[in-house]
Amino acid sequence: MKATTLLTFLPFASAVPNVTVISLGSRDCSSWPAQIRSPGADISAYLRIEIASPEDVGLTGLLSTSTTTNWPTLGNLSNTEDYISFDVRRSTYFAKPVFRCYNGTLHMNSPDFEPISVSRDYRNAWMMLGEYADGPGYKLEPYAHEIDGVRQEGVFLGAKGKTTWGFAYERKETCAGGLPDWYTARLMGLEIDPTVEHRASADVQSQGFLRVFEWL
Repeated sequence: MKATTLLTFLPFASAVPNVTVISLGSRDCSSWPAQIRSPGADISAYLRIEIASPEDVGLTGLLSTSTTTNWPTLGNLSNTEDYISFDVRRSTYFAKPVFRCYNGTLHMNSPDFEPISVSRDYRNAWMMLGEYADGPGYKLEPYAHEIDGVRQEGVFLGAKGKTTWGFAYERKETCAGGLPDWYTARLMGLEIDPTVEHRASADVQSQGFLRVFEWL
């Protein structure tokens, strides 16, 4: 009798869960993970950001880094901006930034301790560092997710009641020579803000969430 080998194929894609988004509030750091309870400061311990529940399951657990890119405006064609991206290298051997909540706002824990906000350009609603050409962005906030009334584990990042992010693959040759390849992450579903310049954007290949957690 001829033997037949059955192969089991694991899925490489899945749908983004249909969740109910619940704001946790952002007036202080009490809603963020790892708040340090101190009468003299509103601050958290070290945090990191990872991709969670993406359609492309290969993106699961990729950690955030930062990227500098050319971000031309009508008034300054050589303008550059720093934004949060996601490193394709999974190993934590490579340097990955950590973050802290301070006075209710997420900051990168760097010498400049820059605050992070979401660009109001709905086509490129990236998490931007510090001040940038379009002016103040939307505040990055912590959210909870529920599915069929059941609270899901974790704290998720979003703004304006949105927590679904779109991920687009970028090669190092595209915008920032010398860096490894990375994924951009832009917040999906924002309304058009007529007061800002809306630039062209790359198509996203996958959607999912961003989870923020304590880095021990």
